[in-house]
Amino acid sequence: MISSYLLDMKDWKKKVEEGLKSGVDSSKRLFDRAKERARDIGDYSVLSLEIRQLQARHDDLVSRLGSSVFHLLVEEGRGSISSRTIELRDMLAELEDVSTRLAEKREALQHLDAESDGEHASADE
Repeated sequence: MISSYLLDMKDWKKKVEEGLKSGVDSSKRLFDRAKERARDIGDYSVLSLEIRQLQARHDDLVSRLGSSVFHLLVEEGRGSISSRTIELRDMLAELEDVSTRLAEKREALQHLDAESDGEHASADE
């Protein structure tokens, strides 16, 4: 009787230890996922801010370009202008650079969204 009681106690102790270890492992996995998610949110926030800033710069350049074109054609009375026109050349180059960087940031944000969606799907399983 006592020996079966001792076996039951050892068995119970082993189950408690396994349960505690399992709980600690689960907590660690949960903490690691939360830490990774916080990092993703930080990356997402930085990219979103950069996109808003680049979009504002892009919009400003387009507005300035339109004003310059109007000024050259209407106010100065030029018959034609092109992308090689001195007054427009630098602005067009900057606009192209900003547009390229804006597209890259948007692509990076979409990539981050796709990674995040994939991680959520695997975490839900």
